[in-house]
Amino acid sequence: MVRHKTSDIMLPAAWRIPWDRRLDQHMALVIKAMVKINFASNMHHNLFIFTTREGLLHRNHMLSSTTQELLSTQPIAIVNQT
Repeated sequence: MVRHKTSDIMLPAAWRIPWDRRLDQHMALVIKAMVKINFASNMHHNLFIFTTREGLLHRNHMLSSTTQELLSTQPIAIVNQT
């Protein structure tokens, strides 16, 4: 049994994953790229929603349907049991 670096859990030595710096750096690059792509697509979506007629119609439709859903839900009656 060996003590695990990041926690106090005791692990069998065979369970330890040999740490590979190259893999670590590769994963960091992959994650950075994913974040960039996600950010870009969100930016594109926001630009579409706020700058085009279709986008504004879509946005208003989404907002109004949400409002309709909220209005259509019946409030739960609170009964005073005195």
